[in-house]
Amino acid sequence: FTELPFEGALPECKVGVQFTVRGGMYLCGGGGQLVKISNDGKIQNDRWNKVLLKIDWNDKVIVGQVDTKGKGYAPAIQTVQFRDASCRGFGYCYLYNTDVQGTCWFSSLRIKQASGDAFSGLNTDGLEARAVLARRLQEREYQRAVDGDMAVGMKMGAIKCTKNHGMNLAEEQRANNS
Repeated sequence: FTELPFEGALPECKVGVQFTVRGGMYLCGGGGQLVKISNDGKIQNDRWNKVLLKIDWNDKVIVGQVDTKGKGYAPAIQTVQFRDASCRGFGYCYLYNTDVQGTCWFSSLRIKQASGDAFSGLNTDGLEARAVLARRLQEREYQRAVDGDMAVGMKMGAIKCTKNHGMNLAEEQRANNS
């Protein structure tokens, strides 16, 4: 989905949403990153799959979900930023096959603009769990860096010497040199 017509250069179109299939279903986000969207099973040849893309215009993000078994969409696991954050709306929808050795079929296409919150009725448990996991991983990485710095400081003797007088090495040097 683009704001402007395609006239030779993709970046000039202001691409908001770009969906692709490459061994799995992906959304192309800001900076050209490929993000795999939640899927309830493996994509199989010659089988229909339903794809749901929900768009939040306020934050310019997309949530993608896939139903490969016809039993409902898998819970959403993450959001993807628009490919071009300056996109202000969609004026054009391009459907095409990018695989030169494959065939794609479109059975139906429905584009609907819902009033209110774009994500209402969406199971966001996966999104919230992913945010908690990302925060924990970031905290763990920070703690690992602090522990590494402390270990280096102990080897250098910079931290051991603070046990008697409570000053760190820089404070002790400043006190000795003044």
